[in-house]
Amino acid sequence: MNVYTTVVQFVLDILFAQSGDGKLVRDMQEDTLAQLINVRTLPFSDPPVVALLPFRARSVKALIHEAKYHNNRRALLLLGSVLREYVAELTTEESFGEVVAIPIPLAPKRYRERGYNQVEEILRYGIDEAEITLKENCLIRSRETASQTTLSKKERLRNMRDAFLVTKALDPRKTYLLCDDVCTTGATLRAGIEALKKAGAQHILPIAIAYS
Repeated sequence: MNVYTTVVQFVLDILFAQSGDGKLVRDMQEDTLAQLINVRTLPFSDPPVVALLPFRARSVKALIHEAKYHNNRRALLLLGSVLREYVAELTTEESFGEVVAIPIPLAPKRYRERGYNQVEEILRYGIDEAEITLKENCLIRSRETASQTTLSKKERLRNMRDAFLVTKALDPRKTYLLCDDVCTTGATLRAGIEALKKAGAQHILPIAIAYS
């Protein structure tokens, strides 16, 4: 970064008072983020959830926050790069046949407020170089659910029970990559998995970008 660019960025930061998270994301590099990848298998569901990044890491929290609440393109790109790396290795090592990516959907009210689904946007970046089809409206919310943030594990499971529907029958020969941004108790992904199974899916790969 040259002196002119540094000065311009300094002035912009003052004028627009970019948040701490925004600054952290702006300065973050893919190779730095890649060092934080720590793949975990979380036995919350059948099949178990595969999680990629520790949410407790300051930079990961910043990325998730900026992607979720500010539609930060760089945050979405960086999180997508982590997903892309994992999916590329996975599809190289194992044969899944045709893979379909499905994002966990937002509640309609929340989507209207934000105007986007951050998980869907992360998936767009994460599968852009892979032969994977993105199905945005395959999985939908069947009802409004309470925010999971303050709920206990038991309450989260109850809150998400039968919360999703699949809009049409699924092909049992395909592999369905079901993605969410953060997994805490697995309640949301578990509900999504059950909905996919009811619609005919037999091969499901649940992935969380981060785990807490």
